Amino acid sequence: MSESSTNAATLRDPMRERDEHRKKRWRVAAALSRARLERTTLSRVGFTAGMSLALTFVVVALLARASDGATAPLDGLIDTGAAIMVGVAAAPTTLAAASDRRTMDREGGIEALAAMRGVHLTQLELARTYAAMMHIARTTALPLVTLGLTVAALASSGAMALQRIVLTVGLVGFAAMVGVVLGAAATLSARVGGRRGKLVVSAIVLLPWMIGGLFGRGLYSIPGALDAALALILEMGNRGVGV
Repeated sequence: MSESSTNAATLRDPMRERDEHRKKRWRVAAALSRARLERTTLSRVGFTAGMSLALTFVVVALLARASDGATAPLDGLIDTGAAIMVGVAAAPTTLAAASDRRTMDREGGIEALAAMRGVHLTQLELARTYAAMMHIARTTALPLVTLGLTVAALASSGAMALQRIVLTVGLVGFAAMVGVVLGAAATLSARVGGRRGKLVVSAIVLLPWMIGGLFGRGLYSIPGALDAALALILEMGNRGVGV
């Protein structure tokens, strides 16, 4: 190996190590932000409400299967329950993410700790956004997966079970969409509104939906667009796409 190649490799190694340390610090900051968000009262309310509703639908599915056997209309449970579970789980969690987490992190010493570890404020803000998206997506996905897999397990045939599993995968993708959209809206609201972030995100989400509903244009709002996406996923899943 030539001397120039050796020198280049020597220079790349420290650069690679710095990049790895930077990524590691960012992942730690995101994990910490998510853990702090999970401990909020509203986040716990969203998780508990979503899972409680999912378990209620699971009990209904089990009773229907025991009563009607293979002819039980279990697909209707997903169609009926999906939007309700998403709303119940995502709404409190989004409000939690829209709280003034920047001030709370500053008062809790998180910003100072992050600065000591080499995490800049911009990186910490990105970590908060990522954490909000991931947490909302997870809180939304768990009830959907619980009901979807239960209904798949109660299917009367392998083909039907596979169809319902494909539908459940689609619902997981929808939960990721909900997390990205509402997580971004919540973080933006917290940044703009500060301690009034919850009011701001409520206005961003609800006002266009309410006004659009008056003129038959509810689709042009966050709830309307997400509802349309969910309806499309449910329609494709019920048609057996991918089976």
